[in-house]
Amino acid sequence: MKIGIIGTGNIGSTEGRLWDKAGHQILYGSRHPASLLDRDMGENVQIGSIKEAATFGEVILLAIPWDGIDEVLSEINPFISEKIVIDATNQYGFNEDTGKNGLIQLPNHQTATSYNTQRIKSKGLVKAYNTLTAGFQWQVGSDSPKKGVIMPYSGNTEEAKTIVADLIKESGFVPYDVGDSEMARFIEPPRGSTSLYGEEWSIDTIEKRLKELKDTINL
Repeated sequence: MKIGIIGTGNIGSTEGRLWDKAGHQILYGSRHPASLLDRDMGENVQIGSIKEAATFGEVILLAIPWDGIDEVLSEINPFISEKIVIDATNQYGFNEDTGKNGLIQLPNHQTATSYNTQRIKSKGLVKAYNTLTAGFQWQVGSDSPKKGVIMPYSGNTEEAKTIVADLIKESGFVPYDVGDSEMARFIEPPRGSTSLYGEEWSIDTIEKRLKELKDTINL
């Protein structure tokens, strides 16, 4: 599969290397492609512009800071209407209310996934790869003996979720569907007693914990 990766930081480069190892075609999109030439981005990958990544991929991974999403979308939205987008972003950025960087409170208590579903003009948006650190993801995915680690995901489009679940398996994790974009609240920050975010889960522990969380809000 052709995968365009927009965002060449820790998460983007980690998933790119894991998918490259699994045999997928990867093109990283960057505003400064030359700066990536000396980095380990994978064995058989291409490097280009953000637009080139958006047009190249059948699936697009968006792994950029929250504050930069609108600017990137202004470039890629015309090219992704028939593509699946994996949203690995988290709603951390500049908070105008506090004047500091931190967790962004979205309008009407929306989940970040619901909010992004409205502004990312894709065939299907799936939230994934946002709950665990890049270092831990590489540890699990790169031939580690550590098996059975859950990668939760959510979204509204079943076709897109099926494809992303397969990519999750190929990157070394066990995919776990937590539900639609509203259920994404359970895999978004902050880390704590009301979320699955930031923790390592097995199939047994995540099912028990998700049931507890849903019971608290009568779902």
